[in-house]
Amino acid sequence: MELNYSVAKGIELKLLERHRVHLYEVDEALADEHLVRRLISKNKKRQQVIYKFIGETISGRLLQIYLIFKADGNWLMSAYDGDNADRSLYNQNR
Repeated sequence: MELNYSVAKGIELKLLERHRVHLYEVDEALADEHLVRRLISKNKKRQQVIYKFIGETISGRLLQIYLIFKADGNWLMSAYDGDNADRSLYNQNR
């Protein structure tokens, strides 16, 4: 699944400093053929939907990625290492 997204100012730096995640890793995880997608929330007033994606990078790092889908495009909200529950959910999808 190919997903295009934009990155707001400060998000890339936050990902690197706080979570040690590079944007290329986000791209790799989103391109994973076993990618898991879960709806997190819908907000009709703001006209946005938030999805959580769980995918693996080429090096095997499991990431959970949050994207906001809005009328003006898709926005990266956050990305960080998956936990045991994410690993279990990901493995069920393989």
